Amino acid sequence: MGRAQGQIRDTDVFARIGGDEFGVILAHVTKDQAVRKGASLSQAFKDNPPKWEGKAIPLTFSYGIYELRAGEPPDLAMKQADEEMYAQKRSRDA
Repeated sequence: MGRAQGQIRDTDVFARIGGDEFGVILAHVTKDQAVRKGASLSQAFKDNPPKWEGKAIPLTFSYGIYELRAGEPPDLAMKQADEEMYAQKRSRDA
């Protein structure tokens, strides 16, 4: 969490969703700003991988973004962001 915590604002929410998946809720940002934040978080993990017994453990960081609109249920945002994240993973692994 430390790598992510230094990258987000006090008003943002960083939480474990399940397994090895985490989410960040960014309030009051445009989709472009969220994309830049996703790229920034990805770079932070790449530049500073965790270490185990003195050896760096390379991590991959995929993210999905969905802009929740007024009146939409929050679970729609989770579903859409999850689908986008998996599409990014598939394109990276191809």
